[in-house]
Amino acid sequence: MVPATPPLKLPDTAGAVQAARVPAARAPSDSRLARAALPDVYPLYVDLAHKLQTWAQDHGRSLAQLAVAWTLSKPGAKSASVGAKSPEQVSAIAGADDWKLTQDEAAEVDSIVTTLPGVAKQARMVVWDHFPAEVLGAMAQRRRDDLEAGS
Repeated sequence: MVPATPPLKLPDTAGAVQAARVPAARAPSDSRLARAALPDVYPLYVDLAHKLQTWAQDHGRSLAQLAVAWTLSKPGAKSASVGAKSPEQVSAIAGADDWKLTQDEAAEVDSIVTTLPGVAKQARMVVWDHFPAEVLGAMAQRRRDDLEAGS
């Protein structure tokens, strides 16, 4: 759960959820952070994930539910993409659709998210560095085409 510019995409919210489950000192070798050569950033995400997990548990919810509810609390957000890969992950998200964060709750979560150090906030963009330029260009062109077609 990291602030981003529209369209709202929380880069690696799943990474934060994973970090809460696997409190390792280093990023798992198959993670985007490890592939992006940012192993020192992972502990910062683990710390943030634990703070958010504590907040969610204090409110009787899971971190995954908080990720969905927080995403949907943002102006303009109409849906939240969830990449559950196991029955346990689906169970952790179940019930998120009925949790509407109050303005005060959203502000509390926002204040926790802002504790992520700047180096980690900037690093979230580096995960794209492992894509060849032509792949990124093609992705950007498809997005432009989609936006143009929707006009």
